[in-house]
Amino acid sequence: MIKPKRPPFATTKISANASQTEIHNLLKTYGADGIRWTEERGKVTLEFYVDTEIDGIAKQLMVRLNPPPFEELRRVWDRNMNRYVKKPFPNDAVSMRLLWHYLQIKLALVAWGVRPFEEEFLSELRTATGQRLIEVLKQKSPGLLGLPETIHSEEVAVEN
Repeated sequence: MIKPKRPPFATTKISANASQTEIHNLLKTYGADGIRWTEERGKVTLEFYVDTEIDGIAKQLMVRLNPPPFEELRRVWDRNMNRYVKKPFPNDAVSMRLLWHYLQIKLALVAWGVRPFEEEFLSELRTATGQRLIEVLKQKSPGLLGLPETIHSEEVAVEN
């Protein structure tokens, strides 16, 4: 896969706080409840609940997301080296902007019936104990997802 030189939305002028407010409003618009932002040791987490119907049964699902970490190099003065050096710093504005676009697309797909909520958000769904649902499924039924446990590569001798 080709990785662009710059992260998406690298030139955003929208602050991380403004994007968080927009994300909160977006989630409310699509019916999310119990929206909670937490920050621990510099890691931001977004959690929210959605009422949905799975096979005709009403369910409340919990989603937990972490904005993608983006860093940018900045020139800072290093006292020990007595010169400017480039060091990585988190770019929260870019992280939050990408999260807003990510949620906007996923929620629109669900709202317009293109994809069911549980399928669109499977990797972010949590159990009542807070475990990722996808990890629980992998542990209980390794073959359930149809993926091999390991991939074996066999070397084939080429004869001339």
